[in-house]
Amino acid sequence: MGRRLKTIYVKVYSAQKATEYAKNLYEILMDCTPVIADLCLKKAEVRTETVLVKYISNKRTDGMRCDIPCGFGELGKIMADMKTYKEINDGKELVDFIIKEESGK
Repeated sequence: MGRRLKTIYVKVYSAQKATEYAKNLYEILMDCTPVIADLCLKKAEVRTETVLVKYISNKRTDGMRCDIPCGFGELGKIMADMKTYKEINDGKELVDFIIKEESGK
């Protein structure tokens, strides 16, 4: 039985930045790790077998829910349905988290 896909929303300030960050994450995962990922530039998201990372602007957060919000402050608690979640503070921590999730540890 497969594990549930974990969703991570990362706050960005523009659609251009969202696309740029998604592309950078994808390139790091593909070039520097054993993780296989898919990139959707139109949605500014990177998907692996166990993790979906979506870059979104603060304007588009109404009603959105995820497992791990990054950079949303107090709004992040609402986005995570008041559940506790792992804090991810930068790109390196994000890559490390994805590698850990993909390895099943």
